[in-house]
Amino acid sequence: MKKKKILIVEDSTLIQLRLYKMLLSSGYDVVGKTDSHEEALAYTKKFNPDMILMDIILIGKYDGIMTAMDIKKFSDAGIIYLTGNSSDKMIARARKTKPLGYLIKPYNDRQLNVALDMAFTRQELILELQAANKNLKKLSRRDTLTKLPNRRDLIEHLQYNIHRYERYQQSFSVILADIDDFKMINDTYGHNAGDLVLRELSHLFTNFGRKQDTVGRWGGEEFLFILVSVTENNGAMLVAKKIRSHIEDHTFRYKDNEIKITLTFGVSTYNSHLSLDEIIKQADDALYKGKEKGKNCIINSNTDY
Repeated sequence: MKKKKILIVEDSTLIQLRLYKMLLSSGYDVVGKTDSHEEALAYTKKFNPDMILMDIILIGKYDGIMTAMDIKKFSDAGIIYLTGNSSDKMIARARKTKPLGYLIKPYNDRQLNVALDMAFTRQELILELQAANKNLKKLSRRDTLTKLPNRRDLIEHLQYNIHRYERYQQSFSVILADIDDFKMINDTYGHNAGDLVLRELSHLFTNFGRKQDTVGRWGGEEFLFILVSVTENNGAMLVAKKIRSHIEDHTFRYKDNEIKITLTFGVSTYNSHLSLDEIIKQADDALYKGKEKGKNCIINSNTDY
């Protein structure tokens, strides 16, 4: 097992040495000893310790709490405070840095080991919770079937691009794509076949698009493309035309069946007069016109293919 890395920040040279010997004998990797704010930051940046034993009183104008605050700006290292001052005022200040423990001086080796064990256990639980929350947040923004961004995530992408337009006047386009006669696939081959088509189509969309663009499942058999820096309808129409051709050439295979599909597209380009709902409505209206026209086509307010 990899040794836990610990940094000692203590104003007493004798206590530094005692801590150093005790930590080594307990199997820890001591990455440094210091009594100053500047060196504490430098050691943390260089060695990325798992835990810092931080004396409240340090050499210079910065105390241990101020030093911990600065370290927290760039490091996830845990903090255990070592102090002879247990006043309410000091504890209130220290709490702001979210330490993993306190040791009131004088303390013995057993007390220090217990404090470290408890701090590392708490640190692991915090990291596990953070990872779980991050994964949950990611899942809440992903469509469970296709693994593409879902409507919620797409709306946030649209809001971000509208904000970017307001700040930098950098426009973008959206393409709303709908699978033609998707119900017929489900009715003919079953819902498992329909799910396969949705998953495989999503994979094709992901591989086809540019890295800076976003594609997600808008709902049902509808997909939304957000094309960054495609500032004209004609440019977005060309992208849609390439997607349409690419999908027309593809054959989906379910069991012994070969399935071909077509898509209808609605295209819209953002300008300062549009709200989020309005740009989606423009694309949706264009898509509806395409369905009325006979499907398997691309429609916007200016041109159709």
